[in-house]
Amino acid sequence: MITSQRCEKLLNQVRKDFPELKGINIILKIKKLKDASMQAKKTLFGKYKVIIDPQKYEFATDEQIRGCLPHELVHFVQFTKLNLFQRLYTSLKYRFFKSFKIKYEKETDRETIRKGFAKQLYANRQFRIKNSSPDYKLRVLRFYLIPEEIKKYAKSIGKW
Repeated sequence: MITSQRCEKLLNQVRKDFPELKGINIILKIKKLKDASMQAKKTLFGKYKVIIDPQKYEFATDEQIRGCLPHELVHFVQFTKLNLFQRLYTSLKYRFFKSFKIKYEKETDRETIRKGFAKQLYANRQFRIKNSSPDYKLRVLRFYLIPEEIKKYAKSIGKW
């Protein structure tokens, strides 16, 4: 069962490996998402939010949830490097150009692996593929590294 307390605990565990986010307040929200299982958002007013869909993680282990959290935190690190104009430009490219979105998400996965979360990301991706609707499964397979790619990349850089 997904609870705010459980997710806050996992988020705090993962955050320890993100010193570049020190001092940034991250709000955790549990709510249904249409096209994602978990989402990182930075509002125009500078608030950072991680949104988790409780239905999509209802039967997930802590390890499987922990695998997606660093991916979302890597997005926050990416956001901190952009000014407002760059963020808007990146958001528009992400929304309207599938090839950009694929490249962006796969690079976010690779950075998640470089941060040391390969096995957790692998567990998460296996869970998402096994427990998703056919449509969502196709999205995962298209936009993100698949488990075999995660393992291969992690081994190639000594992070497995």
